[in-house]
Amino acid sequence: MMPTDSVITLLLLMFMVWALIRDKMRPGLILFTVVILMLCCGILTPKECLEGFSNKGMITVALLFLVSEGVRQSGMLERIIHKMMPKEGCSLTIVSLRIFPMVSFISAFLNNTPVVVIFAPMVRTWANKVGLSASKLLIPLSYATILGGICTLIGTSTNLVVDGLMLDSGMEGLSMFELSKVGVFVCLGGLAYLISVSRYLLPETTNKEVDEENKRDEFDDTNLSRRKRWLALILLVFMVLGATVGELPLVREAVPNFRFDMFFFAAITCIIMAWTGMFSTRRYSRYISWDILITIACAFGISKGMMNSGFADFLASYVIEMSQKVAMNHGGIYMMLVVLYAITNVFTELITNNAAAALGFPLALSVANQLGVDPMPFCVCIAVAASAAFSTPIGYQTNLIVQSEGGYRFTDFMRVGLPLNFIVFVITVLLIPLVYDI
Repeated sequence: MMPTDSVITLLLLMFMVWALIRDKMRPGLILFTVVILMLCCGILTPKECLEGFSNKGMITVALLFLVSEGVRQSGMLERIIHKMMPKEGCSLTIVSLRIFPMVSFISAFLNNTPVVVIFAPMVRTWANKVGLSASKLLIPLSYATILGGICTLIGTSTNLVVDGLMLDSGMEGLSMFELSKVGVFVCLGGLAYLISVSRYLLPETTNKEVDEENKRDEFDDTNLSRRKRWLALILLVFMVLGATVGELPLVREAVPNFRFDMFFFAAITCIIMAWTGMFSTRRYSRYISWDILITIACAFGISKGMMNSGFADFLASYVIEMSQKVAMNHGGIYMMLVVLYAITNVFTELITNNAAAALGFPLALSVANQLGVDPMPFCVCIAVAASAAFSTPIGYQTNLIVQSEGGYRFTDFMRVGLPLNFIVFVITVLLIPLVYDI
């Protein structure tokens, strides 16, 4: 029998999912409503409601918005795509081979949204000029950024949400390249599918006329200075290498009372960019997506409420019992990963990736605790599943961007995204037990 608090939590989660699917209001306000209702029901304390707003992972996401804007305004990304795009028309396969792997690599170290905001109109303009179908490229472009974001801690805000939840639970957290152990193979498998198959599943729309808006999207070296591009590159390398080296055991043992993590280096990079004019310091607050930050902060509270109410433990027990009926020993672990992945992935397709991570994390932690095993592989499973939003345009912000750029229908995402969802799911579930020896 489910405890009363667990029943209340379940009802609140059902309300949240319904409100997000129906798009009643912005996701941040919907999640904030659920947090306040949990407070009113005694599931959360006032302190627990507000803890997410001071979480290091959430603040790191805010800093990375500013870092990404500094890189965008430097013109570095425009320069890259200008060099990558052929001057004349060529096959879609060649174009895909040039664009998608590079986009995935860039998205592993920059927020996905500005990458797509910059690349999508430029790809569309180029395709229209040479008579190729832009609609064959734009959905795969979004998917390539998502695949790249899975590979590192800073590739997407979802990974930082999972990292913050792990730290709040007393765990070690994710290192810069912890997710790469699985994410790199996921990315390679996904890219192989996008380059070889996706164009056959997408509609073909060509438009050789280039409007004034597209003309403004073309690269202009006089804008976008060389000094700023080099400074953006140096600062980006400094941030990534600094956070990577700072997580090494040798460094952490040498300075036990101080953590040289991504928050530390993102903050330094952000301040340097501000004082060197990499982005407008008068309008810096406009570059931050406040709704995403509120969603993330409230996601921590909802995850805590799932733990406090006992709902996460109840659901975890059900998952374990079901898995044990299907398989024993090693096979049982695979079944638990399948269920965890499926639950989280359905949530991320229907609502938002950060909310899905918040809902999946307490379940992953409860499963690991009840089995008496390391939670890390289950947390990695949740992080990948929460990012793998390929079947609907609403699951990921970059999908919504390319939907408007390419004039796609909802079914276009399903036609291309469902096979990719399956590929990512199979690679993740098969690899995690091998990588983490569970």
